[in-house]
Amino acid sequence: MSYDPGAPGDRSQPPGGYGGQGGPPPYGSGYGQQPPPGAWGPPPGSPPQGPPGGGYGGGGQFQQQGQSFFSGLFDFKFATFFTGAMLPVVYILGLVYLVATTISEVYNTFRIDAGYGILALLLGVVFIAFFAGLLKVGLELVKAVVEGAERDRR
Repeated sequence: MSYDPGAPGDRSQPPGGYGGQGGPPPYGSGYGQQPPPGAWGPPPGSPPQGPPGGGYGGGGQFQQQGQSFFSGLFDFKFATFFTGAMLPVVYILGLVYLVATTISEVYNTFRIDAGYGILALLLGVVFIAFFAGLLKVGLELVKAVVEGAERDRR
């Protein structure tokens, strides 16, 4: 069979393959074949590369642990992320609000009827547990987003 590119239905390869070279590609042909050493990546003998600060959680100029709450609060240049220091305060204030609201509602319900007061007390505990969990998950989500922004900023 001869190579005739104009012949209808002829799908044979020209002599030497389409690349003009006879033989297989330099490193296997197919899925799962490993490239030869040094085909990709940094040249041999170069220092290892990675994110600055030694990976996730490494020190960087925007992750200063020694700052106080108020110095972060009044950082008008926005040189540091303040959200990490603010989250415990927001969580404590949220829990205080939940407990105070529940105590107020239980007290007012007991003034009306003792039976409903006991029911309000039981439901109040469930209310506190549920919304404290939602508050915690929401704040952890905010923390994860801010930590991602910190890594991107470095």
